[in-house]
Amino acid sequence: DLTQTAFLKFMSQKAQILDSEHAIKLLFVIARNTLIDYWRSAPVRLTESSSELDVKSGESTSAEELVEQAELKIFLNTIIATLSDVEQEVVSLRMTSDLPYDNIAELLHQTPENCRQIYSRLWTRLERP
Repeated sequence: DLTQTAFLKFMSQKAQILDSEHAIKLLFVIARNTLIDYWRSAPVRLTESSSELDVKSGESTSAEELVEQAELKIFLNTIIATLSDVEQEVVSLRMTSDLPYDNIAELLHQTPENCRQIYSRLWTRLERP
């Protein structure tokens, strides 16, 4: 659903873009924004996705595990909300798109080393109690 939404938004705006390099950047921005919108609305869908997971996997999930999953999602959403726009983009492009730092740096107009530092510092922040 997210992929379809991102591509539909992209196709509606693609006519305005003449350069293929700008089209790729536009696609990544649209995909990132679609993902951010999805995660921001995650607490509303939390119980639906948890019950779908149980049905699809065929495994029984205890109430404790569902609570743990819910708490983890809430924790991650609060962490993501505290990040700057650049930090959110680095995390999104690195984790969801699995892009190398060179490509992320080009998209964000940063150096690859800066993107690595941003990503590394975020993980360090998460590891602290």
